[in-house]
Amino acid sequence: MHPTAKPPTSTAAKSSNRLETVSRELAAPAILLAAAAAILSAVLSQNGGVLAYALDDAYIHLALSEQIAQGHYGLAAAAPSSPASSILYPFLLAPFAAFPFHAWAPLVINALALAATAVVLSRLLAEAEIGGGDAVGLRAAMSVVIIAAVHGVGLVFSGMEHSLQMLLAVAVLYGLVIEARRGVPPSFLWVVIAVGPLVRYEALAPSLAAVAVLALRGHVRVAIQGAVGALAPVVAFSGFLVSEGLPALPSSVLHKSLLGRAEGPADWPGLMIDNATSWGSVSSGPMVLLGCMTLASLLLVMPSGSERRSPLSLVAFGWACVLAHLAVGSFGWFQRYEAYVLVLAVTIASLAVAPFLKLERRVSGRWALVAWSVAVLALCHDYVGETLRAPSACHNIYEQQYQMHRFAVDFWKDDVAVNDIGWVSYRNPFGVLDLTGLASEAVRRKQVATARGATTRRQWVPELIDDTGIGLAMVADPAGPRDYWDLRARLELGGPRVTSFLSSVSFYATDPARRRSLDAKLDAFEQTLPGEVRLVRPAREPRRPGG
Repeated sequence: MHPTAKPPTSTAAKSSNRLETVSRELAAPAILLAAAAAILSAVLSQNGGVLAYALDDAYIHLALSEQIAQGHYGLAAAAPSSPASSILYPFLLAPFAAFPFHAWAPLVINALALAATAVVLSRLLAEAEIGGGDAVGLRAAMSVVIIAAVHGVGLVFSGMEHSLQMLLAVAVLYGLVIEARRGVPPSFLWVVIAVGPLVRYEALAPSLAAVAVLALRGHVRVAIQGAVGALAPVVAFSGFLVSEGLPALPSSVLHKSLLGRAEGPADWPGLMIDNATSWGSVSSGPMVLLGCMTLASLLLVMPSGSERRSPLSLVAFGWACVLAHLAVGSFGWFQRYEAYVLVLAVTIASLAVAPFLKLERRVSGRWALVAWSVAVLALCHDYVGETLRAPSACHNIYEQQYQMHRFAVDFWKDDVAVNDIGWVSYRNPFGVLDLTGLASEAVRRKQVATARGATTRRQWVPELIDDTGIGLAMVADPAGPRDYWDLRARLELGGPRVTSFLSSVSFYATDPARRRSLDAKLDAFEQTLPGEVRLVRPAREPRRPGG
């Protein structure tokens, strides 16, 4: 052998290198899952071993999946309804409905989605050649920082579909990075484009934006596959809803989006402008999104001394997603609505800035990584803070909605009326009347008429209750106590409000003949309340915390 020649790499050495690469790649999901486990431990400790999600909406999915498992789509067997914000997610939960661990299914699904997002994001950074070919650990660290910064760990405890939505958004971006680098879109790209809208309607933004990018770059066949795959299932589901006598979109979408506020298509432009310009006063999200995409756009034209420049197609894709979300999307409420587009914007900005950081250099690159990490976490500090508040958010739902569920099922043992339908409906053999309209199209229409000033709640809510014969209403009262019912108690949170709609829920006797029975059951219920949760009774002293 020539003295300067290198010996051939052995099979064992290659296997060892692959194993080391995989172990470094798995470090990112391991770290994120460890953070999720720490939050779970805090949640169970605060809640006396009870798993509670950060949002009552999670239990709408769980309750709906119970009905799906029995062959019915709706929260009550008596009538169809479309209360879920996701087409696919309740069907993913339905196979577990018969098992006692059903309530844990959203946590497991979301934890798996979190881990998968970290792996996909690490491979996306590798495809973009961030840090050089052997910088697996660096890219894993970047993945952890990005996901932690955009509230990815906290979203696991929403109990909803947003973790899956984030995973699919990152997968779409990964496919576009591959196409930009190699000139050929990967086979999985049209699949994730198609599945995204099934998980959540807002995913139409990255799916259709990706379709447009592919078409403009000459991949017409893949673009058509993606467009048909994204739109056809959504249209088919709308057809199913219409066949059930429901609107073409779920009640939750109509209730919480500008589509429900519009009287017709002519209202959409004005509502979209109002939507885009109003969120800045209640959330830092719009500024973070616009800041990231503006930075990516500016760096696109600046000389970096590197060939690894962020492609124009990725920046255009990011802008399309951001502008679409600003126009028709929402922000806030456990910072969940914008998470999918936030991870896209932060990742695209990071791809744009990476060539200027010289991350491939051993010493200066480490300091550049630290500086980048601090900048990303500082930019997204509101979202980092929301993750830290996740145990308190879960404790809110335990102190309020779980206690309402306990009273309805274990003490009242009869039909109730509520305006938080999730946990009260879940695992409840009795009827639940929804006063918000998520589980009742008739009520939703009355709510829309109320919002437009055509009627008032005082005109239709008491009549609705009388028609059903329900003797108890448990409702949050943003406008103050309802004088058309008899207020018997208020259930008050023991700690600060994070995700509950209000800090208290009012218990009303809606049937005078059942007032005495309700009072007796409230007395018994009061003795079982945990911690500092209080049941305040009219003309009575509140129970002492822990008493």
